[in-house]
Amino acid sequence: MKSPYMEQIKSFFSRCLSSEMFLILLGVFTVIPFIIISYFNNPAADDFSYAVESLSRGFGNAQIWWYTNWSSRYFATALLSLNPLVFKSFFLFKLIPVVLIIALFLSLYYLARTLFINAEKRLCLLFSLCFIFLYLFFMPNVAEGIYWFAGAITYQVANILTTLLFIRVIKLMQTKKIKFLFLSVLFVFCVIGSNELSMLIVDFILAAVFGYAFFKEKKINFSLLILLVFAFIFSLVVYFSPGNTVRGNTIPNDHQFAFSAWQAAIQTINHLRLWLPLSIVFILIFFDAFNKHIKADWGSNFNVHPLYVFIVLCLIIFIGFFTGYWSRGVCPAARTKNAICFFYVAGFIYLAFSMLFYLKKKEKSFLMISPWVRYVLFVIILISLSHKNNISVAYADLINGTAYRYDAEMKERYEIINNSKGEDCIVPKLINYSATIGIADITTNPDCTRNKYQATYFGLKSIKTKEE
Repeated sequence: MKSPYMEQIKSFFSRCLSSEMFLILLGVFTVIPFIIISYFNNPAADDFSYAVESLSRGFGNAQIWWYTNWSSRYFATALLSLNPLVFKSFFLFKLIPVVLIIALFLSLYYLARTLFINAEKRLCLLFSLCFIFLYLFFMPNVAEGIYWFAGAITYQVANILTTLLFIRVIKLMQTKKIKFLFLSVLFVFCVIGSNELSMLIVDFILAAVFGYAFFKEKKINFSLLILLVFAFIFSLVVYFSPGNTVRGNTIPNDHQFAFSAWQAAIQTINHLRLWLPLSIVFILIFFDAFNKHIKADWGSNFNVHPLYVFIVLCLIIFIGFFTGYWSRGVCPAARTKNAICFFYVAGFIYLAFSMLFYLKKKEKSFLMISPWVRYVLFVIILISLSHKNNISVAYADLINGTAYRYDAEMKERYEIINNSKGEDCIVPKLINYSATIGIADITTNPDCTRNKYQATYFGLKSIKTKEE
């Protein structure tokens, strides 16, 4: 006779070694260090510039100045002009990354609730955590993506708004209600005014959705057409910004079509080779947890041929890299590649689900993995985590005290600054650099733009770091 205690122990380990529990624990393990390390974050690079312009010109005039002299990103600059530094709050500044992570999670959770009708809450939780794991694992530069205020507001907020936009687009296509059209236009306005990359990719996705809907239904979806027209108008506002011309004049090697297209194609292939293998391993585990809960009516939101989705995904990555080479003549900055990574993760997950429902419609059996195969996949993920990556580096910055020492150095610097009001200020160079939250520091040149803005913000004649 079997012991009931042995059965309970067996059941416990069986639950612990399930794909669902593995993914939830992995997701929580992933998010924790990025939340904690926010406490040690500090302003850097051009975070002070937006605060200074807003304080000196006033909020409204600052928007006009940015739009006509440097940036066409009307929505992002508006948010940046509300920088916590404007209100002299370094505490609020440290909270921004936490708010962004939570907002991203909630937007993804809401997306899951929209895609998977009447799904259990834990499945939507699972979807959100899995998305965040892939995104944070693959993100080219976490510091520029989450902790650098200017980069995070310009790109990460755009990612969150893009998620909310397509939730509204799904609702619009399902119901054709005017309120969802209005909200979709509002979100399009915000996303397009955040950064040029999100503008182009959102324009492209909306055009791809409109084209596919027309192909399938053999009629024009006027709600999508109206949304496309507004997207085009907002894009013109960005494109013809006087600030774009001023900024473009500082870049000598831009607008080389053949070079840009060739380099973008190479980067697309290279990044697919980099991202796809682990993505496939991860999605197999995800489907092992998700497959038994799938409902037939969920397929309506993924009723797109997988080949079309794959082509669109490749073109999205291509557009992302092409934009950087076309506008700057070099590979896109890390913050831009972060946004490309976000769209890749979203596109890959949609591709996986479209493939799943495509096979189910064809009444072909979907891959079911055995427990031993599942454990091998677990090991592959764990081995990947053991190598240097954003998650392991964030834990290392916390455990070895690098983030703490970096923050302590910054506090000492602020004391020196506060004791040098109205004077020339020389501060020590930072010794401790956190790869997770560290961004470009001021230089030994007091005439550097970053140095000038910091000097103005703190009421100094000038500021620089000590010569070595």
